[in-house]
Amino acid sequence: MGTVDAGGGELDELADRVAVSDRAAGESVREVAALLRAPIRVHITGRAGVGRTTVATAVKEGAIPGAVIEEPGPLDVPGAPDPVLDGDVVVCVLVESVRAADRVAVAGVDAERALLVLNKVDALGESREPAEVWAAALARAAECSSDAGLPVLPLIGSLATARAVTEADLPVLRQRPRDLSSVWDAHGVAVASAALEANAQLDAPAVTALLRTASGVDEVVGAVAARVAHVRADRGECALLSLRSLAARNAGVRDALEEYLAGDSAVALAAAAGRLHLVDWNREAPAEPGTAEDAVRCAHWWRTQLSGNPTARQRRAIVDVRRHYLRIWRRMGGSPDDGRTLAARGPG
Repeated sequence: MGTVDAGGGELDELADRVAVSDRAAGESVREVAALLRAPIRVHITGRAGVGRTTVATAVKEGAIPGAVIEEPGPLDVPGAPDPVLDGDVVVCVLVESVRAADRVAVAGVDAERALLVLNKVDALGESREPAEVWAAALARAAECSSDAGLPVLPLIGSLATARAVTEADLPVLRQRPRDLSSVWDAHGVAVASAALEANAQLDAPAVTALLRTASGVDEVVGAVAARVAHVRADRGECALLSLRSLAARNAGVRDALEEYLAGDSAVALAAAAGRLHLVDWNREAPAEPGTAEDAVRCAHWWRTQLSGNPTARQRRAIVDVRRHYLRIWRRMGGSPDDGRTLAARGPG
């Protein structure tokens, strides 16, 4: 969802204002700001030899906003304790199958914060045909997911972190592809060669994009990013509860806090937090708006969801999400005379 900076200068300014009347309350607001500003730690673990560092590199290159990628150390090392996995998100890297050490690593992690990555899937199965290699990878990942009870995504980490294709590589890939197997491995070379045979007009960036797709890295980075977003939304929900509680308890700073809570930053936080309670709706919701008209359409769609049978908590969440889209509409220059907007408008 489109958001404004809810964890930066605005909350710091609020803390300064509140501290003038009540120093302790000001410190409470600073703690909320620190919670929202703190990096979200992603721990990438697994047994020795599974490619933890390669997966960590691939996720780092995904540049997930607000995430810090950490590699605590290998699991199941004889004579050594397992690493402490206290990250906000835990990614466990596997090869071939789920082992006991992998299950233990994610046993105490909420499903919304855990992910298993089946690495080196180009070595699975008998066939080296690109389509059959990936079909075998998906099938094995599904088996591992059923075994572990958590999502498992296939990855070819070495391909995900390989260098980009250059124009000078193209004739080699067409004529002597095996010469480049040390760069993209046999699977990557097979994918690139097949693509160039099918379309001789492909340039280096296009082949690079095909190899990235063939590695599975976009799905892995997307899944990690979704878990980071979940943690961020959960923090936002905690922050809003803290500020609302402080406003209810402290009349001397209530006006300043309620002004912030009614503003765009808090509305964005509430919408992101609300989506935590709207999993089924999120799957069907419209895409994020690019224009004021899109924002109206989103707001109207969420308004129609109130006619179903949401729980009281889900109803509040729907209202929060709808309100956020109306704020986006306003920031995008939406006209108050737009009849569709007026029909969609509710609190906000």
